[in-house]
Amino acid sequence: MPSARSVGRTIANAVRLAPLALAFACAKESTSPPATPAAIALVSGNSQAGPAGQALGQPLVVRVTSSSGAGVAGVAGVAVSWTTTAGGGSLSAATATTAANGQASVTWTLGTTAGTSNNTATASASGLAGSPVTFSATATPNATISGTISLTGSYLAPRRGPLMGVRALAAAVGATANRRVAPMRAPPRGRALSDELLVRFRPTALGSPPLGSAAVAAAQTAAAINAGIRRYLAPFAASSGATIVGVSPVILTARIKLPRPEALDSVARGLGADPAVALVERNSLVGLADGIRRSDHLPRGVVPLATALIAPNDPLYPWQSWHYEAIDLPRAWAITTGSASVLVAVVDNGIRFDHPAIAPNLTSDGYDFVSSIGVPLCGGGTLDNAGDGAGYDPDPTIPADYDYDGVCATGPNPVGGHGLHVAGTIGAAGNDGLGVTGVNWTVRIRPVRALGVAGVGTDYDIAQGILYAAGLPADNGAGGTVQASTGARVINLSLGSAVSSATEHQAIIAAANAGALVVAAAGNEGQLTPAYPAAFPEALSVSAVGPDLTLASYSNYAGTSGIAATGVKTTAWLNKGLLNDVTIAYTSHTDLVLGIVILVLVLGLRKGPLDVIAERLENRRQTAAQKLRDAADAVSVEER
Repeated sequence: MPSARSVGRTIANAVRLAPLALAFACAKESTSPPATPAAIALVSGNSQAGPAGQALGQPLVVRVTSSSGAGVAGVAGVAVSWTTTAGGGSLSAATATTAANGQASVTWTLGTTAGTSNNTATASASGLAGSPVTFSATATPNATISGTISLTGSYLAPRRGPLMGVRALAAAVGATANRRVAPMRAPPRGRALSDELLVRFRPTALGSPPLGSAAVAAAQTAAAINAGIRRYLAPFAASSGATIVGVSPVILTARIKLPRPEALDSVARGLGADPAVALVERNSLVGLADGIRRSDHLPRGVVPLATALIAPNDPLYPWQSWHYEAIDLPRAWAITTGSASVLVAVVDNGIRFDHPAIAPNLTSDGYDFVSSIGVPLCGGGTLDNAGDGAGYDPDPTIPADYDYDGVCATGPNPVGGHGLHVAGTIGAAGNDGLGVTGVNWTVRIRPVRALGVAGVGTDYDIAQGILYAAGLPADNGAGGTVQASTGARVINLSLGSAVSSATEHQAIIAAANAGALVVAAAGNEGQLTPAYPAAFPEALSVSAVGPDLTLASYSNYAGTSGIAATGVKTTAWLNKGLLNDVTIAYTSHTDLVLGIVILVLVLGLRKGPLDVIAERLENRRQTAAQKLRDAADAVSVEER
């Protein structure tokens, strides 16, 4: 039996030898060289077919092997570069690293153009045989638009009555100018959402700069205010089950949705009693200042108004001549036909980027601020006012258009396209031989969608549209803010409500402080009561006059400081409700004169101050009035 002393010596020797044994083992292991990448080959995912613009069902897979054919392993792996080489589209990663089995993969979203094997992509690894590996795919159509376009030098259907000359409509339209015309769409002015509140905070409670100051709109400050409001409301939301739908930091306002509408009044009183809260109000609906109607005939009469110094070659310009010549546009066009340096924002119900007459003058930085709100359909069911299923998003395209009388909606509207119509009056490309012309042949128009498919939007949504149009941070609907790179010089608001909204007012104040001229429609109800936002002192209110230059019967006038311009039977582009056609329509409502006023003011903004503009506009008004009176004495017109 070994003695205790000999066992101790054995253990001690083993401890001394352990590091040497470990070092020997590591040295022995290192003698096996790592596998060296030698080749790359396709595994799967080639020759697939899928809908254009969509991701393919199977990933693209390649495998890197060594010279022996084994899969290459390693902690760092092998970097494989992925590139689309034809057809557009995108890959989920530009670089993918091989896994332990030597494979690397990505997903492939095809381009938007359909075609057989028209999409290709490659996978490459530097210095490897077989590199690059090429994949191809077929993009199948996922939507179809078909039809026939015919060009003709005459009308496709017999016209009624003789065609008017270039300066033709004044007396004919004057015969009906003072007849009361009920708008086709009667927006539910002032109707509030039953479960939403808007809460404005005091700057001192948030430690923010004063409301309306430029400092509050700084990106870092806006982010801090956003977080501060959400943090302050978090205990209230947790205890009441309320949802903080959005926060607009520039106007220190939160949008809150309650789980029980019947508790709205008591909650409003409770929040209003909080010393940190400056104001609590309902989130109301605001509607289009609308009265679009399609005419199936042209009024008769040929009345010369003025000698045109410059007239566009657009074939339908004769139908626009009375209201354009009444403000002496042909003379203005001799000075300038517009400038791409001028940015105008149209806050309305959307736009069509595919319309050839307006597309050249649209910017790509528009935004959609329409919330998902249910609107009853007259035939049963509910219409989502957002219409596109997306809520706030960067696409201001109008998805559809319905008539809504405050009770239920019908449609789609056969003419629709209110935002397109207003934008077209402001800046449809002129002298291009196509359709009608805008006041400015060249201008940049930023489309901002704040009214939905039913022609209505909430105070909060419209406020965000105004802020964004002015280049200020607006709620992006996802907990943060979105901000345009520049602010518009002029903001068009062809919308209104009989109820004043403090939230909307603060947005207009912020926009005006940022340097924007806010132009708003006086409304089309023929009333002397104020309509908002036109009645806010920071906005320029616009009423409509007919060819006799008296207030149109449908136009509101509430004593607000503003301006009036031609607005009876003006002509512009519209689209049909299904968005598969375009048409021309006569209209008789105030909001379309905003396009005329905006561009006249833009010319003035480039030439001189607003008081000079006012003087010049008054001179033009008096001259046009005399010409129209002379025309009325010379021509007898049949009333239709």
